[in-house]
This record gives sequence, structure tokens and C-alpha cells, in this order.
Amino acid sequence: MEIIGYGDADVDIILNLDHLPVKDEKIQASAYSFQKGGMVPNTLVALSRLGREVGFHGVIGDDTFGQLVVENFRENGVDTGGVVVKHGAHTFFCVLLVNPNGDRVVLSAPTETHTRHPEDVVESVIAKAKHLHTTVCFDPAGLRAMRLAKQHGLTVSLDMDAHTSGPERDLQEMISLVDLLLLNQLGSAKLNFGETDEERARLLAQESGGIVCITMGEKGAITAYEDQLIHTPVFEVDVVDTTGAGDSFAAGFIHTFLAGWPLEDMPVFASAVAALNCQHIGGHTHAPSLDAVLLFLEARGISIAQ
Repeated sequence: MEIIGYGDADVDIILNLDHLPVKDEKIQASAYSFQKGGMVPNTLVALSRLGREVGFHGVIGDDTFGQLVVENFRENGVDTGGVVVKHGAHTFFCVLLVNPNGDRVVLSAPTETHTRHPEDVVESVIAKAKHLHTTVCFDPAGLRAMRLAKQHGLTVSLDMDAHTSGPERDLQEMISLVDLLLLNQLGSAKLNFGETDEERARLLAQESGGIVCITMGEKGAITAYEDQLIHTPVFEVDVVDTTGAGDSFAAGFIHTFLAGWPLEDMPVFASAVAALNCQHIGGHTHAPSLDAVLLFLEARGISIAQ
């Protein structure tokens, strides 16, 4: 196994609306769909499309949504040997409200499988991989997975959620364990590292000793490593749905990181993966292939040294 992803797997119920509702407003959706998602699953499917060998480690229920999650993994080349099924539990799900501009509101259901527990992390599943990708709001299970990964010589990437919180000592340890730290502008602002995005990126890179990338929506991304600081703009495309944009960006970055590409090419490739994904509905249904990403870049006069 090349990459193991530890995190939540869920089903996204997507409602397409003419506009996002205001207080006490009742509106009719123009369309709806069921998409299998979750931050880590979205990233794993995108990595699989890019040609990587991936597997999922996490908890689902033995309900219909859980069956949909497993079927989706198998259809998209994600190994399910690390899936933990809890009998009598409900699989995590979300309701997403999306307007024509691709803006969205995400409502998550507090099911039994939403909260992760350290005892659900299986050491043998982590040990068989070469790289661990995970994401945290903050939970001891994610920290255990990262500790085990380092004990077994894996490299680690962490997509830090904007709602990350927890004991300062644990947060510091998580940062020290990563080789690649990905976070958005809102998440980085909540950390006690600097006043500006550039300063936060530099300080976090110094703290972790790895690569740090802060995404800033339409403003692009800032990547820091050692004494390098790189600003990368976004690609202008017709956005249909931003669900999974950050997850597909993470996939592109992880792919280039593991391939050993030059630092300046990593966020460019990642941004291209995200741009292609945003032109369709769903977190990973239309995640692009490696050839599609390279053609997208070539059409814009960008040559990537692979």
C-alpha cells in the first residue's frame, strides 16, 4: 500500500438552490443528488485517479449509507481492507446547500461514527503503507494515527480543518509530526503563529520542518519550506461546485510531494486538480486523471517537470 488515508467517510446529500436561504425561508431545490464524500475519501479518490495506490482507514456503520461508501471506494480504486464497520451504528452524513455560483453551506449530522476513537486506529493497517494522509478538527484518534505512522517510518500529510482546536501541547505535537501541512486561511488564522498568512506559513514550516501550504480561496495559495516562500494564483474556470476543492488540492499536492517535484510546481499542479474538480458537482465524482491535469496546464502554457 502506497498511501493510507485515515478519517471520516460520509454520504453528502446535495441540494441545488437558486440562492442560499435566509432565516425562516422555505425554498424548493432545483435538483438533488447523493454523493459519497468526506475530506479524506475525496482526497483518496483524487489520488487514485492520478495513479496512486490508496486505501482508506476509518469507521462506518452497517447501514445503507455505509454500503454506499464501500461500493464507492471499490468503484474508484480505493482499498477497503482498513474499513472498520460498527454494527448498529449510522454512517456519518452531511447535507450541502449549493447556489448557482458554487457557494455552499454544509450541515453535518452527529451520528455515532462521526466521533473518532483511538482504539479504532489499527496499527497493522497504518504500518503497511508508505504515506499517511489524515485530517483533524481535533481528536486523539488522528494523533494516534500520526504517531503510529512516524513509528513505522511513513511520511505524513495533514489537512488541518478550520475548526481545529484542542490542547496546545497536542496541537504542537501534530505539527511536529507532519512532512506536509495543508490548511486554509481561516484555519491558519486560528493558530498562534504570526499575524499574516506569509508569516504563519513561514513559522509553521519552521515548527514542523516540513512543507506548509495555506490556501486562500480566490487569492491563491502560499507555500513555505525552509527559506522559500511561494505565492500561487488560482486558475480561472467556470465554477459549478466548490465541494471537495480543498480535498482535490490536497491530492494534487500529495502526488507531487511523493514524486519529489520541485517545490514551485507542487501548488501549481494542486491548483489545477482543484480547478478541474470545481467544474462539476460533487467532491470527487469528476476528479481528473493525471493526463487531464497535464493537458489543462499545457493549454495554459505551463510545463511541469515530472
